[in-house]
Amino acid sequence: MHFKQALPYPFKGAFCFILINFLLSLSGTIISPIFPLYLKEFVTNNAQVGYLTSFIGAVLLLSALFSVFLLKKIKRFTLLLVSILIITASYYLFMIITTLSHLLILLFFRTSAVILSFITLGLYVRDSVKKKDNLGKTEGFYFTFLNLAWLLGPLVGGSLAETFSFNFVFAIASFFALIAGIVSLTTIKNHEEQDHDHHDLLANVKDYFKHKNLTLLYIFSAGLAVWWITIYTFLPLFLTEEGISKSVIGTTLFLVAIPLILLEFFTGKLADKYGIKNFFTLGFFILFLFGIITFFTENPIIIIALFVLGCFGAAFVEPLREAYLFKTLRKQDSARFYPVYMTGFDVGHLVGPLLLSSVLLYTNFKAVFLTTAVLMLLFMLTTRLMRDTTNNIQTRKRTTRP
Repeated sequence: MHFKQALPYPFKGAFCFILINFLLSLSGTIISPIFPLYLKEFVTNNAQVGYLTSFIGAVLLLSALFSVFLLKKIKRFTLLLVSILIITASYYLFMIITTLSHLLILLFFRTSAVILSFITLGLYVRDSVKKKDNLGKTEGFYFTFLNLAWLLGPLVGGSLAETFSFNFVFAIASFFALIAGIVSLTTIKNHEEQDHDHHDLLANVKDYFKHKNLTLLYIFSAGLAVWWITIYTFLPLFLTEEGISKSVIGTTLFLVAIPLILLEFFTGKLADKYGIKNFFTLGFFILFLFGIITFFTENPIIIIALFVLGCFGAAFVEPLREAYLFKTLRKQDSARFYPVYMTGFDVGHLVGPLLLSSVLLYTNFKAVFLTTAVLMLLFMLTTRLMRDTTNNIQTRKRTTRP
């Protein structure tokens, strides 16, 4: 039987985009155990690594906003291929740059390419789904494969870095980005038109934030970003100070992806039936609960276990953010509002490291973990203010905007 014929609906229509996303994500996750350590080679302390991460967040934010303009001028297919080309080349440039100024320039172009690739792939996946009732299931597949990359990549990257060098890890990562480009070139049909949206960027932003539920979704995206910044930036730095090896750091990042692999698809299916709001509340509560316990723990191995358990909460939030958005939006508003929505995570990627690095400057990593936990509690309480998707589906027919 042909492979695509064997795939269950709705996986069949979105398969090539999910595969491309997987390969591209794998190229990035392979370097995740070493990237904070690589950045530290250009600065003097751990807090400054966080500030570099905030710079990346600022670029993510600006690029996501600018993508609204690009999507009206350039075909998605072209944007995707150019972005993948830049990402592939960036790994080789990481091997040769030696100054902070060169690093900042490279991070600017690479980060812009990363966000453009994920925006275009997200829109492709959305357009491949014919029925809104299947969105949760499709997003579950999408994020399951995304987290499969986050499962395998850190384990491979940490082991390779321990055995070989940072440059060898960058070379392996570039290979998977190249394969993603080849799959894109050979499987995506280059016949779609540009997104014809007559609203300008400011109008899109203004209209998006007119709606309380979309605003709350934006806030939750920022909150989730803070959690992942804690794990993928500050946790490796903490473990390195505790004398933990690169291979163990890679194993740690491998383990934090397991809860998402186990739960995200089933969470999406349940949310299609029962709504999303309560899953958001439960997810942030779990993040808070295990995050707060790390403050009272000294053993780094136990801290690793607590963060892994906390990621069961992330599995109730991550795949459902986009499902909530697309269940709320009309299809013709997707290209208009999706890039604005994407900046929520970018705002968290910008503000989170700034806040946590400032905490780290004057205290220690345990205070950073405590700050993250308190923020998760605030986001959990905020989830109770939003309308559930079961109500949105019923009322959307009577409204012209989300």
